[in-house]
Amino acid sequence: MKAQDENSLSRQTRASSLAKESKSDFLALVGDMNNEKYPIYMTGPLLYTLCTAVIDLDEKILTIIEGNPKEKQESYVFSLS
Repeated sequence: MKAQDENSLSRQTRASSLAKESKSDFLALVGDMNNEKYPIYMTGPLLYTLCTAVIDLDEKILTIIEGNPKEKQESYVFSLS
């Protein structure tokens, strides 16, 4: 049996309501802070999102984003080829 808590359920419900058609949509989803109590992108005080990894199989690039991914500030970009 899976343990489900209010935090996870709230974040899952929010994620299911957002668009997921493009890379920008996904970055906006993982950077979403719409819910004050249970945001998808967490900034504390107990839980933090440290970074976001984006693996683009078409471009063969791994991108690490520090900070909110909605701002698209790439910190590191690695070639996968």
